[in-house]
Parts: sequence; C-alpha cells; structure tokens
Amino acid sequence: MAHQRGHRNPGDMEVGINDVFIHVNDTPHLAERPAAPQWLTTWESRRPTWLMEMICEAFGVALYCWSGLNATATFFVSSAAKETGFGSLQTIAFCYALGIMMAVIFCGPTSGAHLSPGVTISFAIFKGFPWRKVPQYIFAQLVGGFVGCIFVYLQFKTQLDEITALMEAAGEHAAIFTPSGPAGVLALFMNPGYKIGFVFLNEFVACLVFGTVVFSVLDPSNHFVTPSSAPPVIGFTFFVLVSSLGMNGIALNSARDLGGRFAAGVVWGSECFPPAYTALAALTNILAFQIGALFQILFLSDTIRQPTAAAMVIHHAQTAEKEAHLQRVLTSRTDGNGGLSRVLTGGLKRTVTPKPEVAHYETKNDSDLSTVSAV
Repeated sequence: MAHQRGHRNPGDMEVGINDVFIHVNDTPHLAERPAAPQWLTTWESRRPTWLMEMICEAFGVALYCWSGLNATATFFVSSAAKETGFGSLQTIAFCYALGIMMAVIFCGPTSGAHLSPGVTISFAIFKGFPWRKVPQYIFAQLVGGFVGCIFVYLQFKTQLDEITALMEAAGEHAAIFTPSGPAGVLALFMNPGYKIGFVFLNEFVACLVFGTVVFSVLDPSNHFVTPSSAPPVIGFTFFVLVSSLGMNGIALNSARDLGGRFAAGVVWGSECFPPAYTALAALTNILAFQIGALFQILFLSDTIRQPTAAAMVIHHAQTAEKEAHLQRVLTSRTDGNGGLSRVLTGGLKRTVTPKPEVAHYETKNDSDLSTVSAV
C-alpha cells in the first residue's frame, strides 16, 4: 500500500490525472532499431518522390470522402426505407471529421496532407510550396475524390439503383438530382428554392473560417496548439461547419465536390453538372480559403512572436533526424548495419539545441511543420 502523505506543498498539483506530469521529462529508450531489408532500401532509392506524393494525396482524399460519404449513403438509404437510428447530419459530419484526422495523420509525413486544391494553392502563395507541384497535387486530389466516391457507390449500388428505379417509375426524375435524391449521395446539389446568392454566401463564410482556423493551427507561435493536436482540431472544425451549415449546402473542398460530381456523372449522367452551382461549389472554397489564410497572416499572427517550445524542438528534431536517417540508410546500404537508438520523445538520442536568442524564428520550407494541413 502506498505511503500516505499528510499534506501537499503550496503550488503542488494534487494526485490524480496530474500524475501524467510526473514522467514528462523522462526519456525512456527503445530497443535498437534494426536496419531495413535490402529490398526495401532498394525500392526506396528508386521510387519517384513525386509519385509517392501524388499517391499519398489521392489516398488521403479518397479516405476522407469514403468515410463521410459512407455515412451519407447509410443515412439516405435508411431514410428511404423509413428505418430510423442509422444516422443524422451530425453522424455524417463526425465521419468526415474522423476521415480528415486519419488522412492528415497517414499522409502528412509524405505529402504534407493538403487534401484540397484550396489548401495547396494557399501553401504555394503564403508558405513557399513549389508552384511546379501544384498541378500534380490538384490532379491527385481530384482522382482521390473520384475513387473514394466510386467505392461508396459500389458498396451501396444495389440500394441506390433500386431507389433510382422507383423514383423514375413514380415520375420523380428531377428529384434524383437533389440533396435528397440518390445522385445527391455522391454529388452536391442546391436545395430546391434556394437562391444562388444565399448558397454562395454560405459557402464563402464557411471556407473563410476554415482557412483561418487551418492557418492558425499551423502557426508555430500559437501556444494553444501542439503538433499532435493539429489533426483533431482541423477535423473537428470541419465537423462544426458541416453539422451547423450542411443543411444549407456546403462543399468546402473542390476535390470532394468535383470528384463526387464526376463519379455521380458516370452513374446518373450529365444532369449531375448544373452549370451555376458546379462552378460555385468548385471555385468559391478556393477563393475563400485564400482570404481566410491572408486574414490570419495579417491580423492574427506575428513573425516577431517567439515560436512554441514544441515547434522549436520538432524543428530541431526533424533536422537531426534527417541527418541521422540519411547516415543510417547509407550505412545499411554498404555494410548491412545501421541501427538507430531512439527515444520516445524525440525520435533519436540527442541533446536538444538551446533556443535561439533572437525572437524571430525562420523555418525552411522543406522541414516546415506548416506544410501539414487538411480540408
């Protein structure tokens, strides 16, 4: 039985959840990491970086679209069958949020997890992302949105085709191409009776807020956000926007909108492309995201403000990890060795470099944590 203390000193935190701080400065060591097998290092030395990034972006968008649209399809099919308890708008928003969190975590280390044309363009404008990569990133995102939506259709094909046939037989052809129709599971449509100006305002405000939040999360001087909390903050911002504004219709991401629209077009035809709303949903979010990002840069951030300790440690750790990893890979490719001692808190056994004296903090584009984002 543990020793019972009589009192706690002034300023001490009481026993309980605060015990997580007891070992906060410990650096437990893991076992030696063995060298990678020869076939893997050979593949890694030959695979094109641009192909890895494109596959990663496509996979991330497909994953988050697949997550949200599965919930959408489940809710639509169950509602058509007059069965309750199989979802709601909040369920759909939550699945989108978790899909984005997973996509950012999976794809961030390889491609930066942009997952949206608007995000990619904003990083090129404001954060030094190479413009030559922008077209291939956007193409990969569109492909990912299409693939994710096609998989959802294939998984619910029987129900969606049956509902489509019933609506055609009942003379409700036009209703197929609405938010409450089967084509509306994959593609986005305006609610009947809504004015285009109202829909534009709804989309613009939502995407402006989203752009501001994303750039605030990625601000290295923001002491309220740690690197590991970025995925859930971005994901749950998406949850708030979808659950609160989804009834009015929002796209938030051109890759999800156009990818889903092309997928729906393959199944239901050209009526999935209403000219005015197709342009609005595909382009408004890109413009609004840039304005939101610019607002955060001009009014909510300060380059003189010192970055957080976590941001600086991660920055130095990334630099050291790159050098150590390169040396390990080179060694493993010559003599078969290359083990690397790691610690849980830093990725390798090292001495943390003291913080620089100057208040202004410069980051290199290649190692800047701000390249990790999502939509």
